Amino acid sequence: MKNKTTKLLLTLGVPPETSGYLYAREAILLTLNTPNSSYRWCETYDKVAEKFSTTGKRVERCIRHTLKKTQESGTVEYVEMFYKNTTKPPIVSRFLATVAEYLKMQDS
Repeated sequence: MKNKTTKLLLTLGVPPETSGYLYAREAILLTLNTPNSSYRWCETYDKVAEKFSTTGKRVERCIRHTLKKTQESGTVEYVEMFYKNTTKPPIVSRFLATVAEYLKMQDS
């Protein structure tokens, strides 16, 4: 599942050189590996933070920054898939949940 997550994030134009990319990928993988996940994002950010020796707030902030950079790159698939209003990046939790659900659908 890690390869599929990585491929999708790259296809969407998420810049892999950012820490937000690593944090987003890890958060998505945690979500996919949690049965009956109810998307408790603060807990997810804290788990990701623990793995990378940082804080949950920093994880969320870095992912948000990465999403903003992705939006600015103008990747068509990304804009069409995640934006109704293209003037603001999506809410981080909404982005992560959408990607996780998409990957679940592809896997079934």
